[in-house]
Amino acid sequence: GINQHSGLNQSEKTIGLLSAGCLVGRDDAEHKAFMKLIKTDPRFRHAIKGYTYMTTVIAGDDLAKKVPL
Repeated sequence: GINQHSGLNQSEKTIGLLSAGCLVGRDDAEHKAFMKLIKTDPRFRHAIKGYTYMTTVIAGDDLAKKVPL
């Protein structure tokens, strides 16, 4: 699996050292806010003990072409 975790406020130059293929949020406060948000999902809160979130990784430039702002 691919994990989502904090980059512990590493610089842009060193953030890559914390990821062995994981999705890493460089800023710790933003990562914590992200985790707080996804934990509001009813599947996590009520339905399945140990619910695992599914993630789709889309290149930002590709996403912008498909879903313009």
